[in-house]
Amino acid sequence: MKTKILSIIIEWIKKETHCDKQSINANAELIESGCITLLQYVELIAFLEKQFAIRFDEEDLFAENFCTANAIASLVNEYRSRDKRAQARYELSRKMRACG
Repeated sequence: MKTKILSIIIEWIKKETHCDKQSINANAELIESGCITLLQYVELIAFLEKQFAIRFDEEDLFAENFCTANAIASLVNEYRSRDKRAQARYELSRKMRACG
């Protein structure tokens, strides 16, 4: 799944930024190189939250988590995993209430 997330992120970067399309890869520096502006950073966060149905915590919105497409994909993957575990716990508790 992380590979698919990574591809979506790279495609967004190629489409929405003025970065050199040939130099964009999983480990290309995005913020430090100036590839992504502050406005694009905010747009990327909004895109990711909508695309992957997640909501980032404020403490995760720092440059280290968004320095490369690979770092971003890892963070998104982590959030998606948390949501799946939370959903599974909710379903289990619902079934347990129904049984007893």
